[in-house]
Amino acid sequence: MAPDLKTVFDLEDPKYMELFANPENKNKGLVLNGPPGWECEIVIPLQIEAYGLAEEYDTLNAGSSEGLFASLKSAYDKGEPWLGYLWGPTWIAGALDLTLLEEPAYDEDVWDDNYGCAWPSVDLFIASHTGFVDKAPDVAEMFTKWELDTATLDEVLAYMNETGGEPVDAAVWFLKNKESIWTKFVTSEAANKVKEAVADM
Repeated sequence: MAPDLKTVFDLEDPKYMELFANPENKNKGLVLNGPPGWECEIVIPLQIEAYGLAEEYDTLNAGSSEGLFASLKSAYDKGEPWLGYLWGPTWIAGALDLTLLEEPAYDEDVWDDNYGCAWPSVDLFIASHTGFVDKAPDVAEMFTKWELDTATLDEVLAYMNETGGEPVDAAVWFLKNKESIWTKFVTSEAANKVKEAVADM
């Protein structure tokens, strides 16, 4: 549909404005934004302006995250174009083959000036009470090595959404299907015990 669309600046091409046309204003393209009240409600229009696209594209806030996902899934299933804001991790990013448009790398000064760059990434940390390390040193050591990327979490969430499973079901799926990831965090002895434990689950 748009194999040459790689970056946000490619959207300057009139053919993409036509491809992602606003149904209410055919003279401009449309970017679907997140729900009202979210930070993206403010940031996305300012990013569009910073990228020099304000004259070519309107934004429309989704009523909710569910509404945003429904819009994306509907367009995807119909083979229709869709342009919008999405964060991660999310189940829908793990379920669909989506294209993330490249932006200038995050720069704190640029972000503070006009948001004309990628969003800052967010690191998640594992914390425990002070006595945990003494009570379970092996587990504590594993947590110091634990690292998951957004794409993997997207897959786990997609599995939960597709199956209607609980977090424990997703954990078992992860342990069975992503051995190349989690076995790096534990000893070979511990890995074998985990594999045996989940084999029949």
